[in-house]
Amino acid sequence: MLKEIGIDPAKNKIRWVAYLDLLGTSKLIESEHWIQVFSVYAESLKQFRRESFDEYLIDSFSFSDSFILYTVDQSDISYRALDSFARLFVVSLIQRGIPIRGAMSCGYFYADSENDLFFGQALIEAYRVGESQDWLGFVLCESAVAQLDQVVLPANERINYASWLVPFKATKQSSEIEKRMPAFIICGPSPLGQKCRDALVRMQVSAETEEVRRKYTNTLEFLDKVSSCRKVIQ
Repeated sequence: MLKEIGIDPAKNKIRWVAYLDLLGTSKLIESEHWIQVFSVYAESLKQFRRESFDEYLIDSFSFSDSFILYTVDQSDISYRALDSFARLFVVSLIQRGIPIRGAMSCGYFYADSENDLFFGQALIEAYRVGESQDWLGFVLCESAVAQLDQVVLPANERINYASWLVPFKATKQSSEIEKRMPAFIICGPSPLGQKCRDALVRMQVSAETEEVRRKYTNTLEFLDKVSSCRKVIQ
């Protein structure tokens, strides 16, 4: 007998929402990398705990080749928690040769984990932006940038992000091929950052088509440009 599900208005809140999409899923399934994805997720959760964030601030669910993370509200601490976890997850996967892209938004999102019912404008925006990117990256959507201004954490002051003309794939819905957005600097100036960049280069070399290879070229161009600019500033 089918269970009747009621809609609880209290579950529809303004939240931070991150959409993370794994690329090359068929190849992941054919290799042991698919198991590593969930191992990395568990490791990221442990690191998240070590950074003293309260676990209740974020929750998640997954389907197919995507992970969706969301917060309890739209506060600054919830942003910091979600941003920290998402960035760690992205870097950890790329270091292991697992390509991923994503986006964070902020807006109304209905979350009923007990009944596996999730929907809302925030998820739609993060999904559309995440899926449209023609590279490996993690960006802040317009709604996220607006909310960061509201909680006095301006996007242009986030040290882990840089403003960039993010490459987009042309679709039937949009012919826009690039858009300036705050993009996560995946490979920072550290040994771990170099490890991450080396992984991107290896994935670029092993790419089987020019279309896939272009995603890595776009990513490395951004990282190299940001790195050279910061060296000049220093």
